[in-house]
Amino acid sequence: MNKIIIILIWAGMGQYPANHDSTIQSRDIESDVIISPNPNDGHFNINTSDLYLVHLQVFNSQGQLVWKPEYLNNSAEGCMSIDISSLASGLYYVHILTDQGEVFKKMMKH
Repeated sequence: MNKIIIILIWAGMGQYPANHDSTIQSRDIESDVIISPNPNDGHFNINTSDLYLVHLQVFNSQGQLVWKPEYLNNSAEGCMSIDISSLASGLYYVHILTDQGEVFKKMMKH
């Protein structure tokens, strides 16, 4: 299985998120987090099933932070609607940190 490794350099993007808890017990949450539809027009949902969303960021293909929510709305359904329609078409990486671990998901905006 091919894996894409993204190294984030926080210089120039402010400090590493204060709510990032390095003590979070990590597990493989790849299949628990779903972006749909993918590809999309900039409107998409992040479904986290029973996971509690802690932090969310969207990076462009150059690794630049291009979007983050003002606040996280953890709904009972485990779904969050995202609107990045103002961004250019292309490949994006969505960084999702939950109470059970973190994952980067590729997302294509057309």
